[in-house]
Amino acid sequence: MSYSQQSDLPPKLQEAIDKIIQNENFKSYHIEVKQLEIDNSFVGSYREINISGESKNGNKELQLFTKTNLDDKINNVDMVANVSNLYKIEAFMYSEFNKTINEVQEEANIPFEERYVLAKSYVSSDENTIIMENLAAKGFTMYPHQRVITLKFAELAIQSLAKFHSFAFILKERRPLFYENKVKNMKQPLLYGTNSFNELVQKCSQYTIDNLNPEHKKKMEIFLPTILEKFQKYTADPADVWCLVHGDFKSGNIMAQFKNGEPCEVRVVDYQFSFYGCSIIELFNFIFTGTDQEFRKNHLEYLKNFYYKSMEEFLKLFNMDVEDYYPRAEFERLYKERLDYGLMIALFFLPIILAKKNENSVADILDSPSNAPVMSDFIRNRISGIVEDFIQWGYI
Repeated sequence: MSYSQQSDLPPKLQEAIDKIIQNENFKSYHIEVKQLEIDNSFVGSYREINISGESKNGNKELQLFTKTNLDDKINNVDMVANVSNLYKIEAFMYSEFNKTINEVQEEANIPFEERYVLAKSYVSSDENTIIMENLAAKGFTMYPHQRVITLKFAELAIQSLAKFHSFAFILKERRPLFYENKVKNMKQPLLYGTNSFNELVQKCSQYTIDNLNPEHKKKMEIFLPTILEKFQKYTADPADVWCLVHGDFKSGNIMAQFKNGEPCEVRVVDYQFSFYGCSIIELFNFIFTGTDQEFRKNHLEYLKNFYYKSMEEFLKLFNMDVEDYYPRAEFERLYKERLDYGLMIALFFLPIILAKKNENSVADILDSPSNAPVMSDFIRNRISGIVEDFIQWGYI
């Protein structure tokens, strides 16, 4: 066997790649490695790894994407979640969960174009390494995290979200043991109630408030004391209809293929925050991190109804009635009661989510919110639009 490799890899990642090469029956091969920097992604080191060469069946090429835990404090993520646990969650989603939903969709003869699809993954013995097919090599691109989403992109993303949420109901019926032992046991990975989590939320929120105009600042200072209690209730209230939720559903975690300038297909990525809980917050997270005031004015009500209709249609493919699992009246109740989750997202996450590289770093804000870099006009305007919406809607 002959081989060449462009650059070194961490030992455990190298071991995993060697195993893939063995399993794929390469006789000779060349490995190219490209280190990636991904905006607003905080939980590891990212690489594209291309393996090309000759197998027993002829020429072959594998185009892989890898994510590796850095084994240290990553941009203060350790303040809100255990990073090693996040990798375990994501490995489960790309392996066991993916295998199981593929089985149930196949058994139900769901047309391929209607299926929920995750990227193909490769098993790694290292729990701090994720290896999957490189979607970029298939023409998928990450949606720019600062750009306001288009209606077509929103429709494709929300349709995928509704399908993903539906699997808790589908698995309950078709894989009850998997549902009971695996899905229902997926706890919220965020470290609610800890001093570090509360500190992050309070300081990021104060930073946002300090950058608002006097009218908005006054309104948000009244709202601020309620957010920690509301945040936990909205994500983990046992009285709600619960689903398996993505946990970080936003445009920056959705890759799209484009045709004539419009998205035609999407793939959701980054499942490390997945848990079993209230699904309505994901719709709000997507909307309020990816839209401006004008978009919400024109499309919010439509997209709310589109989400529910998409879930209804997907469950019908399994001969299931959405009213038996997520009654429309309950959906409307949760939507109205929890809509101000979007305001909380604006308060303590949006300045970080929308920031350019090295702008509004968590470390700067935590060190001293009052001395952190001044918020850009772009971010301030997006947040101000959200505050104005909630004033008009009567929430604050």
